[in-house]
Amino acid sequence: MEKLPTVTASQMRAIDAVCIEKYGLCGRTLMENAGRAIAAEMLVDFPEMRGKGCAILCGRGNNGGDGLVAARCLKASGTRAVAFIAPPEQGPRSELFSLNLERAQNCGVEIFTLEPGVGHLTRILQEAGCVLDAIFGTGAKGAPDGVWAEAILAANASGLKIAAADIPSGLDADTGTAHPACIRAAITYTIALPKHGLVAEHADPYVGELKILDIGFPEQAIIETLKSAQKNAC
Repeated sequence: MEKLPTVTASQMRAIDAVCIEKYGLCGRTLMENAGRAIAAEMLVDFPEMRGKGCAILCGRGNNGGDGLVAARCLKASGTRAVAFIAPPEQGPRSELFSLNLERAQNCGVEIFTLEPGVGHLTRILQEAGCVLDAIFGTGAKGAPDGVWAEAILAANASGLKIAAADIPSGLDADTGTAHPACIRAAITYTIALPKHGLVAEHADPYVGELKILDIGFPEQAIIETLKSAQKNAC
């Protein structure tokens, strides 16, 4: 494609589904590709984490799974990786999140459960070189609350540079509207295509620099899905 189109969250989900169902791509492979790509970019863009490490905030869905893959890859590079995950009462975890949580644990990633007050996270932020936000993806609805709102505010207040996986948590993927607790990223590594909300001018303070990561989505799958969406809209 000469110019990448911007897409809505629902269009991105449709593209993802077509890649898996029609083109035979594996969700596990796509997550591995995404996490690896994010880690590789961070090792270049965030030299301050060498020797200090990275605090990774991982939600319970596939965005959190991307974060766990990135944590494992950072650990393999010799970087300290400390991941914080949601408490069990927040709800069920995605299958791919659970798979990559086990893999990250087996590879020596330090993993802690967030607790109200986020005191342990605050202490780790004082030691870390940067933060990776992998809490909520493009499908998130509503404002972050509870421990995740606390974690977002703590990360923003830490003074550390923050990388966002796919989209800053707390930002609406379609409108670019920021909720009261919204990550202020230095760099957003969005997957495959830019989302409408990421290119909205009023979202700039939260998105920071926008980088688009190619993780292997077939171009034809993107074209077909967007053409189908246009037909259905007519």
